[in-house]
Amino acid sequence: MRLIAHYPLNDASDIGKDISGNEFAAEVCGEQGLTVSDVNGRTATVFPGKTFGSGYLAMPGNILDSFSDEAGLTICTWVNMTAP
Repeated sequence: MRLIAHYPLNDASDIGKDISGNEFAAEVCGEQGLTVSDVNGRTATVFPGKTFGSGYLAMPGNILDSFSDEAGLTICTWVNMTAP
């Protein structure tokens, strides 16, 4: 098993920073920018949605170029569904 990308989403100056060492930085996109703030005692990125417009991270187009679907893929995330 190998790590492809790791986005901690806790650095306001570089929200899409990949800390895996593979340099797969994500780009902030959408109608409204993303913000980093305290969410339930943890530093996290807030993704706006609904009536506030949209904000999202676009992964690099080549992020899965060396990936084989025979190996499987796991995506892990922490999501807080409570509005701030």
